[in-house]
Amino acid sequence: MRVNLELKEKEYEQLTDSEKKKQTRLCDSFLSNLFIVINQTHFNNEIMHCRVKWSDRIGSGKHCHKLSDFTIFEDKSFAPVIRLSKNFLLEKDIDKISQSLFYAMIHIWLWVKKKPWGHTKEFYEKTKDFNFGLIKEILTL
Repeated sequence: MRVNLELKEKEYEQLTDSEKKKQTRLCDSFLSNLFIVINQTHFNNEIMHCRVKWSDRIGSGKHCHKLSDFTIFEDKSFAPVIRLSKNFLLEKDIDKISQSLFYAMIHIWLWVKKKPWGHTKEFYEKTKDFNFGLIKEILTL
């Protein structure tokens, strides 16, 4: 099913609950809110504002194994960008989407702290902190 981001209110009301969830997940505001909640619950708001968006390119071609990636710009006037794989994650539960975003955020968090931001020992230690229960308490799903 192809998803239309600009559904009219009447059309939205006719969607099944599953289709409504998919529409909600596609919204930029959903991903932005998810970023804010994860930043609060797992990073003490230490990560600067980032743009979070779905990507058709991540998870296809040479990036077929990736669930997410990120870009940090040298020019501080540009917010970092986190891209999530629409191909792999759109049909997944919110906890898997949250976890993938969390992992991308760890890289940025390490970069902010001026530490090596690859898949280091500290990265893997931080992955153990993921707690979807904290996110679910705040986020209206």
